[in-house]
Amino acid sequence: MRAAALLLVAVAGTAAAAPATLAKLSAADQKKLATALRTGRELQHKKKYTEAIAAFEQGLAVVPDDATLLAELGWTAYLAKDLDKAE
Repeated sequence: MRAAALLLVAVAGTAAAAPATLAKLSAADQKKLATALRTGRELQHKKKYTEAIAAFEQGLAVVPDDATLLAELGWTAYLAKDLDKAE
């Protein structure tokens, strides 16, 4: 139970930091990030995994530690059976 509570605190702290990071980005970079995420998800849905991975990596070039892009990249790599990249 205690470990679960600590995990929740850690996750909540991480989630709270994300908007501050986005606020520091220029409008152009925020647009690049949103476009990369949207494009990557659309390509993933069409099962174009290689192209989706490239789109997510373009977003990560703007914000290398973006949790959403990292999660989407990992899941897409898993779907593409690129387990090393997924990990």
